[in-house]
Amino acid sequence: MGITGLFRTTPFLCAAALLLTSCTAPSADTKAEENNLRELDAQWSKTATSHDLNGLVSYYADDASVFPPNAPIATTKEAIRAAWAPLVAPGVTTSWQVAKVEVARGGDLAYATGTYSIDMQPAGDKGKFVEV
Repeated sequence: MGITGLFRTTPFLCAAALLLTSCTAPSADTKAEENNLRELDAQWSKTATSHDLNGLVSYYADDASVFPPNAPIATTKEAIRAAWAPLVAPGVTTSWQVAKVEVARGGDLAYATGTYSIDMQPAGDKGKFVEV
């Protein structure tokens, strides 16, 4: 390739490099985000254990969806409150613990997994969960 060919390809290569670098999402401090989510989740679980229904529901975004067993998907704060009410009633202890948190490099998406425990009479429940 002669000097003329180099001058023709150089603008293309510069444009391609600029495009590729501008397409990468900025990196977030994913470890800090993970720690923040773990702390918020621990506070949320303590709120449930203290039977604070309004406090528990306040952790949900306005567009959240909750998938209670054997019931319709709860997509409003009122429906989420109704789904949680029996789980924080007197005589019931509900708690959970996060085992793993993954945060996307851009910091705009994360999920947590863990285990939960519901102690009530005549029977309780233990299981797994995922939060996005």
